[in-house]
Amino acid sequence: MTCPEIDPEQGGGTVTGGLPNAETGSGGAEGNGGGSETGAGGAGGEGQGTGAGGCTADASHCCLPDGTIVRPGGCQPSYPPNVQAATRRGPDGSCVRIECFLRCLPPTALITTPVGEVAVSELHTGDLVWTVDGSGARVAAPIVRMRVEPVIGSHAVVELTLADGRRVRASGAHPTGEGTTLDTLRPGSAIDGTTVVRTRRVPLEGSATWDLLPAGQTGLYWADGVLLGSTLTPE
Repeated sequence: MTCPEIDPEQGGGTVTGGLPNAETGSGGAEGNGGGSETGAGGAGGEGQGTGAGGCTADASHCCLPDGTIVRPGGCQPSYPPNVQAATRRGPDGSCVRIECFLRCLPPTALITTPVGEVAVSELHTGDLVWTVDGSGARVAAPIVRMRVEPVIGSHAVVELTLADGRRVRASGAHPTGEGTTLDTLRPGSAIDGTTVVRTRRVPLEGSATWDLLPAGQTGLYWADGVLLGSTLTPE
């Protein structure tokens, strides 16, 4: 499922289908609803592949910055355990991050802002949200990009219940603040200063998914009180 966007220079826009202040995307991805446990996900390392001559991965693999060889996963709603999410193989064999919108938030996700918790579907470019700067400090920054994607068919999202009582929902391949994805986490996994106690897949509530990008170095923001990464990149 993909997540349309607006040019922040224009200060808003009108979207077809009644979705305000964002471009519509090219189409949604189908998924399975229901309350099943999360499927496997995450990138599995397949050895070290960066030597004096550069990346030594074969044509179906690529090298991460630390030299680990993985299989690039392209853009998918979720990923099997042996691929690197949202990547392609670059000309030199290195893994190149790609912008993938098959990983977004439900419209009811509450984003932490200086004026309180606001549903992501009610935010616009230029609105202030809390983010993290390069030193790790919490700072307010304007939203520079937003994207919303109408859902075609059914779509399941991952729901994480955390040990401190927080609960967050997003598409399985949505990035966490630590750089992993929600569908790689299991009970006991660390996230945002605590641990996961339960994971499950639940049907998306709503007709579209959303994401945002705050200004700044990290692109991080809080959704449902949990620090997450953005699927968007600066233009």
